[in-house]
Amino acid sequence: MKVATIQNVFAVIKGSEEPDRHVLLGNHRDAWTYGAVDPSSGTAALLDIARSTEWVEQNLINLGSKAVAYLNVDCAVQGPGFFVGSTPQLDNLILEVMKKVKDPDSEGVSLYENWAAGGGGNNVMFLSLLVKCL
Repeated sequence: MKVATIQNVFAVIKGSEEPDRHVLLGNHRDAWTYGAVDPSSGTAALLDIARSTEWVEQNLINLGSKAVAYLNVDCAVQGPGFFVGSTPQLDNLILEVMKKVKDPDSEGVSLYENWAAGGGGNNVMFLSLLVKCL
């Protein structure tokens, strides 16, 4: 095994509303297995999102003070079901719709009820900093 330095990539697209705040998109690039779903589908999604942006310097201070959301796309495409993991306060519209839609994979349970049960993921470190995650 060879130890090597790898690079992280950061890009910025300034928004028209709250341009001093940040929405973060993230994905890991390593996989325990072949990785077609996790992380390769997320890598493909991020590359497509980032292809029109310029490379910028990393700014760790701004991440903590300006980040308003982190979108985790390491499993951007996976199976026939509906999967979402988030903090409940992120988007009231999504929450209300999910409360009204029955989960096709769990009889008598709404999408919201299964979603609210939560679980671990790459967003846990952002949750620990109280950054809303979807």
